[in-house]
Amino acid sequence: MVAVVESEVMETINVRSRSDANGILHLDVPVNLKDAEFTITIKAVEPAPIGKGYPPGFFDQTYGSCQDDPIEVDSEGIYEDLDELL
Repeated sequence: MVAVVESEVMETINVRSRSDANGILHLDVPVNLKDAEFTITIKAVEPAPIGKGYPPGFFDQTYGSCQDDPIEVDSEGIYEDLDELL
């Protein structure tokens, strides 16, 4: 039997956790409510990229992609007093 109950009060607790080597997720969430029912939603997320937000293999895939179209810096693109800006 499934009971659908609408409530005006909803508290969301965000917990980020990792499953163990067996694929089991253990949660310890303090709710401060005794003898209460809860609906729990689990959302699997993609792992965050390692290293400043670049996806794995980004540099291996893009290295040398501009060699046929080199970047040119003309005289207007060079600032003589660059040390003053630092």
